[in-house]
Amino acid sequence: MNEIQIKPAVLQRDKEKICEYYAAAWRDIFGEELLYIRDAAAKVRRLLRKDAESIVFGYLGEREAGIIMLDDGVHVYPGAGHISLLYLKPEFRRMGLGFGLISYAAEKYKRAGKTHISVRVAESNAPAYAFYKKHGFYEVFRETEETVRQIVMLLDI
Repeated sequence: MNEIQIKPAVLQRDKEKICEYYAAAWRDIFGEELLYIRDAAAKVRRLLRKDAESIVFGYLGEREAGIIMLDDGVHVYPGAGHISLLYLKPEFRRMGLGFGLISYAAEKYKRAGKTHISVRVAESNAPAYAFYKKHGFYEVFRETEETVRQIVMLLDI
């Protein structure tokens, strides 16, 4: 397993790059960018102004591998901090780096007094569902948000 290095995002420098990750994630899942992408820039500004470590990039050596976006303002389950986005570039998948990003989230949320991490996974995204199950997340309930059917999963931390 490879060890991931964490580097916090900087609003002015990284806003567009973060939005590109957000769009890439939606394209991977749905084949197109949905309405959610329009709100990505505002969400990035809100999160980074509130907490400079809520959006971080994961690196393997000098190469940027992916991103995790944490939003404890999303309340899908009592006592849970939320992962709004976890995305690895395709060439960095299946290397243990996603687990490293989840570990970052678990440490950060534990320090904040959270007891769980929540994540929403599109029903159509079987690889992501399997990834989260493999790393200890379990299904809590299913929901429909606008046009997307999602599975809410939790990890006890």
